[in-house]
Amino acid sequence: MLNKIKFVFCLIIVIVILLTFSTRSIAASSLGEIISDGSNFINTGVNSNAILPTENSIKETSELLMNILSVLGVIILVIWGMVLGIKFITGSVEEQAEVKKGLFPYGVGCIIIFGAYAIWRIVVTIASQFT
Repeated sequence: MLNKIKFVFCLIIVIVILLTFSTRSIAASSLGEIISDGSNFINTGVNSNAILPTENSIKETSELLMNILSVLGVIILVIWGMVLGIKFITGSVEEQAEVKKGLFPYGVGCIIIFGAYAIWRIVVTIASQFT
């Protein structure tokens, strides 16, 4: 039973990751497109400073990354909490005692996920005041 839960949990994580990154197509349809895209990339770097990140692009990228990681973390916490709850409800007295032992790492995980988001927001706010 536990192996099935782990398999379903891993499958859900893989699906979320694939859906997150499926909005952008990376593959080119022909060799000519690959070569022209490479030439355009090189010419953009030679002709301007467009490759260098700007303050806004760094902030936008960090916000996107933090939002993705936060959503993924919350999804994992919800699934983990549901698994612990189902195990607690359906388990025997010994299994319920094991679930209670698993609540401490769950609480630490919650603190880490939400604490990391709060620290990131504080750092971004302070850094934006200096620039």
